[in-house]
Amino acid sequence: QTISGQAVPSANLRAMSAALYDHAGPSPKFVQPVLCGAEPDVDSDVDSETGESSDENPVTSAEEDVIGETGDEANPQLSDGSATEKVKEIKPTKLNKLPKSGIFSKRASGAAIGFCAQYFAVGLIYGGIPATVYGVFLGYLNVPAYVYATVAVISTLPWSFKFLFGLVNDTMPIMGLHRKPYMMIGWTFCAISLVVLSQIPLPPPYWCVDDVTGEYIKKVHLADGSVKAAKPCHPEAAEQGGVYTFLLMSAAMGYVIADVAADGLTTEYAKAEPMERRGSTQTTAYLTRTIGQAISTIFIAFFMNSKVYNGSFNWGLSFSQICFCLAIPAVVMVPISGLLVVEPTRDRERPLTMREYFTMCWKMLQGKAFFYIVLYSFLTGAIGGISTTAGAQVKINWAGVENFENQLFTLMGNFLFAFGLFLVKKRFLHTSWHKLLATTMIFLQVVDGFFTTFTIFDIVRNPFFYLGEAVLTEIPMAANFVVSTFV
Repeated sequence: QTISGQAVPSANLRAMSAALYDHAGPSPKFVQPVLCGAEPDVDSDVDSETGESSDENPVTSAEEDVIGETGDEANPQLSDGSATEKVKEIKPTKLNKLPKSGIFSKRASGAAIGFCAQYFAVGLIYGGIPATVYGVFLGYLNVPAYVYATVAVISTLPWSFKFLFGLVNDTMPIMGLHRKPYMMIGWTFCAISLVVLSQIPLPPPYWCVDDVTGEYIKKVHLADGSVKAAKPCHPEAAEQGGVYTFLLMSAAMGYVIADVAADGLTTEYAKAEPMERRGSTQTTAYLTRTIGQAISTIFIAFFMNSKVYNGSFNWGLSFSQICFCLAIPAVVMVPISGLLVVEPTRDRERPLTMREYFTMCWKMLQGKAFFYIVLYSFLTGAIGGISTTAGAQVKINWAGVENFENQLFTLMGNFLFAFGLFLVKKRFLHTSWHKLLATTMIFLQVVDGFFTTFTIFDIVRNPFFYLGEAVLTEIPMAANFVVSTFV
């Protein structure tokens, strides 16, 4: 063999090749391209020489082997004495990697159960807590309308701080994990709040109770045939709702913390979806949450429908017993979050600092498209959230809605909302999102105005007519929700 016309012995040639190999390092491994945010497929190893897959040495360890962190071999020097950049290579494991086919593949059944359980449990408690407010605060305690509206807002107030919880998730990992620890913390906090709430009995009811019928005595018929409002037996009950409202808010903060961590996990899973299936992870997650809401609504409708809670049954569970029942799924979710949820490892060696996080957010906000999305989200809540405190009194006094009827139509609404999510997942993922938002927003306002106006001006005052709005609005509301939430 010759180089530049000179004969070179084979031994010398082999020595030169070995020296070049030592200088350049081993040949790089063949790496399959992946989508942004996706984790590489670990179904098989890839031969570094041929690029062909081999299943001779499947990954079975649940530990991470970090290669090239220390030692001279991890930082080889070039001929000029400079050191190459330190590189970390983390071997994928079954615990922190998912198959290329996604979270809902058969090989990731355990991870899928842990992931969906988060949204199912959130649906149970998110649907259960508001369902108790109508019977307890309007029926049992008989708080004023403005107090009832305040309770409804405060008990869901933690949802307004999702950005803050997400910030903590992304910048403050616990033991190197950004999602699972916060799920466990959130569910623990929720469970403690509900257990404490179950141990605080309600005061005596506001109205006097008829010994024969078990119903509240709200009106008194006088001798001349006129009717006047009855005197309450315990008027102080209307002023004792503060502690229950605070504990409901605390429970909501717990499951919102878990929900935010689950949403972050949803985003990571969704990034790995192919474009033709983009959006299916989100719709599946919220479909699962809606099913949980429906189940809790059924539970409240039948087991908290006694007459003391503005219901129609002679029997039922107390508010304390309902809170204890809702605490059970929160307790169960703590070990499920720790054992079944799979959080993909991150390529970054350290998390973003607060300064870097806000800098990144500011740069994103300077983009025209992102700014309009933020503006839309802000104005939708600021304008769409305007309501009147008289809404509850219209519902209970003019429309005559009882607790069972309220829960029944809430249940129907949950099923229709779930069906709407299913339709979006199957039929409307590729429909123009601009058109979906515009159409659904106009439709929702027109339908709401029709039913509310007829009830207020005494054209039609019937509980089924008043609640019938939910039957017509839940499907377009589901489409609007998916697009506005995950655009």
